[in-house]
Amino acid sequence: MGSKTRFEMLVRFGLTIWLGSWAFAACGQSVEESAEWGAGEVYGAPHPRAALRVRAHIGGFVCPMQLDTGANAAVIWHDWNDRRAGAESAPGPDVNVEFVGIRKQMATTLAFYGRLSHCDGAEVVGTLGSGFFDQGTLTVDTRAPAVRYQAGGALAGNPEAQIMVYLRIGAQGGVPLVQLRGPDAVVRYALLDTGSAALEWVVPSEADWLRATGKSALTDVDVQHFEVSAWGRMLPCVSARAPMSLRIGNVDIDRPRVTYCTAANNNNSQGTAGVIGLEPFFGRIVVFDFVSNLWLVGARPQ
Repeated sequence: MGSKTRFEMLVRFGLTIWLGSWAFAACGQSVEESAEWGAGEVYGAPHPRAALRVRAHIGGFVCPMQLDTGANAAVIWHDWNDRRAGAESAPGPDVNVEFVGIRKQMATTLAFYGRLSHCDGAEVVGTLGSGFFDQGTLTVDTRAPAVRYQAGGALAGNPEAQIMVYLRIGAQGGVPLVQLRGPDAVVRYALLDTGSAALEWVVPSEADWLRATGKSALTDVDVQHFEVSAWGRMLPCVSARAPMSLRIGNVDIDRPRVTYCTAANNNNSQGTAGVIGLEPFFGRIVVFDFVSNLWLVGARPQ
């Protein structure tokens, strides 16, 4: 979270022209790459795990990118500063984006392409969304951290796997929705978002937040006010503990921290119970089987 970590939540825009893809990881074989946590401010205080970062090969350069299952497109370039400055938007060369055995060919602008040769610093140049991995199974080891990909489904027949709906949004990809239950035991669906790495439960409206937290107003006592950086702009947010437990798949969370961000364009979570971040699963592995529509939270292999 914060401008330095490019904490990505829910506002989806940018250059996302999808031109084709090839998966090189053979079915049944997995490819693993190391990842790293990007620090930033969360709830108004420093947090060591504000964003999950990986290093992808882009047009011959190795560049930092954020892994964000809450983004439906395969690749989203972080080119908003170019657009704000009125930089040249003429088409640039196509580039191959390669990570965990997957390669996708993407369009660029001339202005953005010119910066790729200097991308080895701390600034994230783009996002890898669910569309990048949706022909297989993505495993996130939150403790290492590390990312593993296997072409095809891997969880079919696993008795511990939970239902996941891969909701397609246009031709570019989709987002994973998982089951959520509150005290009323009603099954609802929420977006499981690695881009909201340090958050627990982000609800889509003020009314949802008031209902979940039991507060009477956003200005009540024991409410934290803070800002997050979302796709190049700052969003004001509020957060408080819920006086209840929440069950996500087969994981119980006692008194989850509930967040609501005003002015957020939560297009990918509309009609759902909101967004579940990675924070409740830290220290475990989270598996997304996009092919079998299943997911799993498991213990980290020793």
